[in-house]
Amino acid sequence: MIQPPFAPRVGLPQAPPRRGVPVYVWIVIGAVAFGLVVTVGTCAFLAGQRAWTEPSGVVYASQLPPATRQKLDEQGLLEAGEQLIVYHDGSFSLDQSELVLLTTERAIYAKGATRASMRLAEIVSIDHHEEPLIGDVIEIASVSGQRLRLEIALFNGGTTFMNVLEDEVRKRNANVRVRRGSAP
Repeated sequence: MIQPPFAPRVGLPQAPPRRGVPVYVWIVIGAVAFGLVVTVGTCAFLAGQRAWTEPSGVVYASQLPPATRQKLDEQGLLEAGEQLIVYHDGSFSLDQSELVLLTTERAIYAKGATRASMRLAEIVSIDHHEEPLIGDVIEIASVSGQRLRLEIALFNGGTTFMNVLEDEVRKRNANVRVRRGSAP
């Protein structure tokens, strides 16, 4: 009796049908996952190295390390007689390339070569709201109509900055309009 070629052979073992994902796919997935873990871990470690020496978030002047204060003085952002009250470095690397400062006289925003400031005595309105993916946004306006936008990243103490700013402005102008809430 001759068996047709498509019929199963009697007596010979058959390989079990393949099930699931081939082994080489799991090896590739494992290698990619390992690479991601090493990359993220290295980035977190390097960012953490800077965070051990540089303050992040909104920081009161009394909490600034001397080295940070010295670098700030070298930039020449503060005028004679001005005292720093609140400091925020908005740069990811904490290298003072993006600063939001509150002094006894002014609110200051500095990013790279761009520097903008507003005297606290001239502020007539303060609007504070949160924007998704940006964080706290504080917009201040002066008597002359000048406007200044200050951004403080999520979870970095924007409400603290806002509270101190409001307190300092109210010392000079009790009639300042303060609005807190959703984005306009």
